[in-house]
Amino acid sequence: ARADEKMIGDYYGSRGYADARVNTSIAPAGPGQAKIVYRITEAEKSFIRKVNISGNNTTKDHVIRRELPFLPGEEMNTVKIESGRKRLENLNYFSQVDIRNNPTGQPGLKDVDLTVTEQSTGTVNFGAGFSSIDSLVGFLDLTQSNFDLFDWPALRGGGQRFYMGIKYGTKRRDFQLNFTEPWFMGRKLSFGVEAFYRDLYYLSDVYDQQNFGGGFNFRKPLGEHTYFEIGYTAQSVKIHDIDEDASEEIKAEEGTFFQSKIDASIVHDTRDSVFLTRKGHKLEFGGMYSGLGGDVDVYGINLQATQYIHLPWDTILSFDGSIQTVDGDTVPIFERKFLGGANNLRGFDYRDVGPKDDTGEPLGGQTAAYFSVEYTFPIMEKIRGAVFYDVG
Repeated sequence: ARADEKMIGDYYGSRGYADARVNTSIAPAGPGQAKIVYRITEAEKSFIRKVNISGNNTTKDHVIRRELPFLPGEEMNTVKIESGRKRLENLNYFSQVDIRNNPTGQPGLKDVDLTVTEQSTGTVNFGAGFSSIDSLVGFLDLTQSNFDLFDWPALRGGGQRFYMGIKYGTKRRDFQLNFTEPWFMGRKLSFGVEAFYRDLYYLSDVYDQQNFGGGFNFRKPLGEHTYFEIGYTAQSVKIHDIDEDASEEIKAEEGTFFQSKIDASIVHDTRDSVFLTRKGHKLEFGGMYSGLGGDVDVYGINLQATQYIHLPWDTILSFDGSIQTVDGDTVPIFERKFLGGANNLRGFDYRDVGPKDDTGEPLGGQTAAYFSVEYTFPIMEKIRGAVFYDVG
């Protein structure tokens, strides 16, 4: 009955009847039966006169307005208004977002009053950690998720994202610099650029890998929950410091390669939150082609799907699956597929599932697939426990 109330309320609210009310009564109607009556007060249809924004001392007005799926002059669509509130919350610029519709004194016209409470969007994180993949590593991260490249010296409030990260440890040395403009040229088109340098010692015990280069990408929304993304990467990949006792298959991978590749994907994402997902799904289908010049001529496709189901007591059941394949005349080891470890096939050593040489060193394959089911439950605050089963 509560679900029906919401459905009826949304039906009227999506058509401009913002003041429509649904009162439900349930009465006995004989043995094992009940009579349910929905009494609807439609009220009058309303239109938006103004959208008033307050509380944004740092964030520019246009950064907020561009996220709202409604405009002055339109019907007072309560479903769109709720969607706009969720969009603003997912920006993670505000600790609170409050949206109310208020009478204007003019029949059929209402104002939408939006009040935000800003929170810190810039962080500096540093520390050290240990994992089964990275071993001992220190890190320094600088992030500003509400960056403004053109507002010197404040550099805040423009809705852009800036990230700089350094990791230095016994098995990895990384440097990464990212900048993203979510509304490129004033259009709903995200543009990002990246530069990186990575020494990846953790990939293997018998060789090291070094990557450095850069790239850019564009992301275009296709409706409320779907977007298309395309990117280009140019990088130098070096396979070096190969052990003398390594197999001939591993020694054959030694060298420095220049890779020029393009990636494209289409994603349908209905997750209710990008921070802690309780319901919704994410579907992704993508392709890659490496051969726009350079030394690496390969291509590949991938398909990934994740579904979240919110259950009683704030427990979450999720299903996750993926299949990836790559092909070409010669597929180098840094483009092959691996499974195993905390990222996909738990219970196995990192990259340990798949073809190996005579010494037991993983060589990677041209196709990888895995499926996971996981049940998580709250323990305290933001700490959750998990029970899972993986297969691949």
